[in-house]
Order: sequence, then structure tokens, then C-alpha cells
Amino acid sequence: MLTNCTAELKRLVYVNNVAREKETIATYDWYITAVSEESKYMEEWKFWKIYKLSIQKLTEIKEADEIIINSVSYSVKWVAYRHCWWLSLTTIILEEWL
Repeated sequence: MLTNCTAELKRLVYVNNVAREKETIATYDWYITAVSEESKYMEEWKFWKIYKLSIQKLTEIKEADEIIINSVSYSVKWVAYRHCWWLSLTTIILEEWL
């Protein structure tokens, strides 16, 4: 699979049941693309951009995670896992606030 960026996966860390800070838990080589404005994921009058991120392996990513690519922060909005015979794929919909 093609890759066009390296991304850090950050997750909120809890200490004594209190959320403290986000910590980098993994770094992956990803393929990121912008979602077209005609896509069902886009709606009018939004103050953010939507992107689709793909990686050719199954990863543990949650909707509360944050992904950093080239010092830009993205929120994870949707995660899909696909696994069949020889293909493992994680697809993520990201949101960037403008």
C-alpha cells in the first residue's frame, strides 16, 4: 500500500482515574486523502475539513484518539476495520478544525 505521511497516535492518559494528558502510543505510516465535497461525509456550512486515513494493518484506534500529521492535529471521528484472507485494512475518518 502507498504511504504519504507518518502520523502519531495520541490517547488520553489516566492517573488515579483522572485524565491528565495525551500521550503518543504509536507511530504509523499512513495514506491520507481529503474527502470530496460530494461525499456523504461532508455537509454544508461546516467549520472543519474531513479526511480519510488508511493503513494496511489492523490497529487499535478509538474515536476519542487524536492523530498528529506534520504538526497538524486531527480528531478521529470514525474507524472501520476490514480483514479477509490476505488483506488487513484500517480506515479512519478524521476531522480538522479550521
